[in-house]
Parts: sequence; structure tokens; C-alpha cells
Amino acid sequence: MAEVANLDRRMSFSYKAATTRPPDQRPPHSRVEDDAAVEKRYAIGQELGRGSFGIVREVTSRFTGELLAVKTVNKDKPGSTSIQMLTREVEVLKRLDHPHIIKLEDILETPQKMYLVMELCTGGELTARLKQLGYFRESEAKEVMRQLTEVLTYLHSNDIVHRDLKLENVLLKSPINSATDKIDIRVTDFGLAHMKSLSDLEDPIMDERCGTPYYMAPEVILSRHEYTKMCDVWSLGVIMYYIICGKVPFHGDANLKLEECIVHGEPTFKEVEWINISEQG
Repeated sequence: MAEVANLDRRMSFSYKAATTRPPDQRPPHSRVEDDAAVEKRYAIGQELGRGSFGIVREVTSRFTGELLAVKTVNKDKPGSTSIQMLTREVEVLKRLDHPHIIKLEDILETPQKMYLVMELCTGGELTARLKQLGYFRESEAKEVMRQLTEVLTYLHSNDIVHRDLKLENVLLKSPINSATDKIDIRVTDFGLAHMKSLSDLEDPIMDERCGTPYYMAPEVILSRHEYTKMCDVWSLGVIMYYIICGKVPFHGDANLKLEECIVHGEPTFKEVEWINISEQG
């Protein structure tokens, strides 16, 4: 994983000067009475996915005809963890402007729900692509890693740490139907992100355990002191290993065994998929 740690530095020139969206270009945040008010603006279409976070559906703007996606989230009790994560995701996404980060277009809020209107990605999660192929060709893996590294460089240069980078949080803008189709990814789900400018959310989020176990960096698991943006780079390395050979680098039947493996183990490169991978990558 040491080689992966250099990716952040090697790509640092790409988006060093990139900034977040200025206030006058950020998506509007409107409070409306009810769901009917939302449907006056957007025609609700097919369901694209659901989870503990809420439901994602395809929508069409009634004003422009543009196809978009809307994530509908039920608002929990004020001060709850889910509300804090939702607030953090909205505040971070409002500021981001990068070709490989999901773009937030509109925010609508009723007393019971929050609607996050975003660009539409029709290619599904990177996880589905991996399940379909078993593992990625080296050329395809390199393109995914190039785009992910540019995303991290942009985020880190703007003092934002994602903290939950994983295959499920990487979407394909459009389906890959042939070997010649271009891969175009979007990083999503910023509910655990850390952003220094959010003073009311700063403490103690950079010394707490958070994220998804298979992708967690050792320093996050240990959580004995503050960790840095390099936790994202570790997750990037896990993704690289995973898409090249189709298996995660660290295994464990239970969380404690998995954590032990991450903290003290070393990834192996014995799988047959590694045989034809070049030294340079």
C-alpha cells in the first residue's frame, strides 16, 4: 500500500488551484410546504436505488426537461446522527465543483423530508461493474484510479476529507457496454465528510471511528489520536487492489479479525489476476 500513498502527491498538480463553488453559483435551497410542491417542479420517475439513506429516483425538470436524480431523505429528530450527516452532505456538496464528483443542482425541504436533486448517473455503482467483470483490465483500473486521484487531490486541496471512499460510493455516469466505452465516474455520499470551514461540525470528527470497515485506514481503526486526509488515500489503495483482482486486500470473519488484519497484516499479490499486471501499473 506504500505505492498508493504516493498517488496523492504525484497528482497534486492537477487540481491544486481548483476552488469550491462561489456562493452565487451554489444550488438554491428552498423550503416548500409538501411533496406536491416538489412535484410541481419535478416529474417523479423510476426508482434507481434505496438504502438506509433514503430513496433515489429519476426525475424530469418541468421547466427545462432535463433528466436528473433526486435523493429523498426522511428528516429525523433534530440533532440526531442522521440529521447531522444529512446536513454535512448538503453543506459539502453545495460547495463542490469537479467533473468527477456528483453535482448537486437543487435542494428542496419540507417539514418531513429533504430532496437533493443531483445530476443523473445511469451506469450504476462501480460495485456492479466489478461483479459483472470479476476484475478490471489494467487499462480500465488505471483510468478509474486516475479519476479518483484527481477527486482526492481536489478535495484535499480544499481541506475536505471524504472518509467513506468505497466502490459503492463511486458511480458510473453512463453504462459501459463495450471495451471502447470511456469510463466516467462520479464520487458521491459525503455524509461522513470533514470540511474545516464547517466550524459547528469540526469537533471531534477527525479523531472518531467512521467509514466502512474493509476500507478503513489503520489510524482510523485505532482512533487514538487525530488522523489526517491520508485515510482517504488508504481507501483509494483498497479500491485499486479490489478492482484489479476482484478481492479486498484484508479479510476477517468478524470485525475484530478484520481490524487486526488491517492494522498488522500485509496484502498479498498471489492471485492469478496479478500475473499480468505491469510493475509500473
